[in-house]
Amino acid sequence: MTNSRGTRLAQFASGALRFPKEWVVCGTMKFEFAAIIEAAPEGGYWAVCPEVPGANGQGDTIDEARLSLRDAIQLVFEDRLEDMRRGLPEDAIQTVVASS
Repeated sequence: MTNSRGTRLAQFASGALRFPKEWVVCGTMKFEFAAIIEAAPEGGYWAVCPEVPGANGQGDTIDEARLSLRDAIQLVFEDRLEDMRRGLPEDAIQTVVASS
């Protein structure tokens, strides 16, 4: 006898059941990352995130730099997710992990 969880896993494995795309993208999840913001020598500010290599931002104000960094972090994760999905087997289970 298969329990509800086992039935759902079987449905995912067969491709009969999939999470809606918006549940799988990182934009629906909330995490907190460190932002290091410094004054740029040429004026304005630049920002980096040590937890997400390659994510950096800039702006005329501290808030603009922070928002630019936030957008960069999201783009990095969306790109990594898209890259990972290339060549993913049809029977791969895609689910979400929520932060606490």
